[in-house]
Amino acid sequence: MALEGRHKFGYLTGEIPRLNPGDPQECVWKAEDSLLRSMLISSMELQIGKPLLYSATARDIRDAVRRLYSRCQNASRLYTLRKQVHECKQGSMDVTSYFSKMSLLWQEMDLCREIIWNCPQDGIQYSKIEEVERVYDFLTGLLS
Repeated sequence: MALEGRHKFGYLTGEIPRLNPGDPQECVWKAEDSLLRSMLISSMELQIGKPLLYSATARDIRDAVRRLYSRCQNASRLYTLRKQVHECKQGSMDVTSYFSKMSLLWQEMDLCREIIWNCPQDGIQYSKIEEVERVYDFLTGLLS
C-alpha cells in the first residue's frame, strides 16, 4: 500500500524499468530503487531480509521473495494458521478483541489460498460453507 500510495509499485513490477547507464535520469531511478529496497528489507523479519540485502534492485527482491514464499508453497503456513485458529481461545479477551484476532487469522488464510472457480456459483457456495466453519471456530474458542 505504501508503494502504491507513492506511485512506486512499478519498480517492483517492471512497469518503471531500470534505466540504461548514462541516462540523465539514471541517478533518480537508482535513488528511488534504493529507497524501495530499504523499505522492503526493513519490513521483513531479519532472517528473511538479511539474505536479500545485496539484491541489485527492488524487483530482484520481489522476485526472490515470490519464488521462496509463493502461494504454491503455503501449505505449511496454512497449517500453522489453521492450528492457531483451533487453539485460539477468548480467555480474558473481550469478545471484540477475540473476534478481531480470529478475523486476522482468517484473512491471512484467505491470502494464502489461490482458488480458481469454474463458475460464480462455486465461489458463492464455498463462501457459505466457509462462513459456517468460521462460526464454529469462533464459538469453539468463545469463553474458553
